[in-house]
Amino acid sequence: MAYCVKCGAYVPDGHRRCLACGYDEAAANEKKETKKGGGADYAFGKASFKEELERQRRVQQERSRRWAEQEAERRRQGRGPGENNGAKNDSGDFGEFHAEPNRLLSALSYLSVLFILPFLLCPNDPFARFHAKQGAVLFGFGVLADVVGKIIPIGWVLTLFRLYCIYKGMSSALAGRREPLPYIGRFGMM
Repeated sequence: MAYCVKCGAYVPDGHRRCLACGYDEAAANEKKETKKGGGADYAFGKASFKEELERQRRVQQERSRRWAEQEAERRRQGRGPGENNGAKNDSGDFGEFHAEPNRLLSALSYLSVLFILPFLLCPNDPFARFHAKQGAVLFGFGVLADVVGKIIPIGWVLTLFRLYCIYKGMSSALAGRREPLPYIGRFGMM
């Protein structure tokens, strides 16, 4: 009958590990023997570990230096991040980084009359125009919801739906997706 030296639980015959805490006394003894017996090897292992860390640091430093040189060259040529000489990518949409400045503008288009901003500031960007059209539809729905809310006392449901559409549209624009608004978004697709 054996008992675990760590937790004191019974360890059945034929088992190396404690079933309660998972402690393996034999493996712990082997680890102690390796550290005691191989003093020079253990010190050599630490040195090689330090050398490996230093090598990885130098490799990362070299990668960072090359990236900085490429970034400086790109800025000298006047290209934006992720652009390939001002060309669009194969999908026809602008790249992830190119659409970044227009994401905030597209998200603002869901707030009341601000849907006009993308039409004025970036009329050639299809991503911004899509969200501006959705924002225009939402603005029209908001006006209609306000009128109906004055007539029918249950108009607060329309106001809640409008707030949901504002959230849905802004989160879609900030994530860089082109998702139409639920139920009313198809009117902005025309």
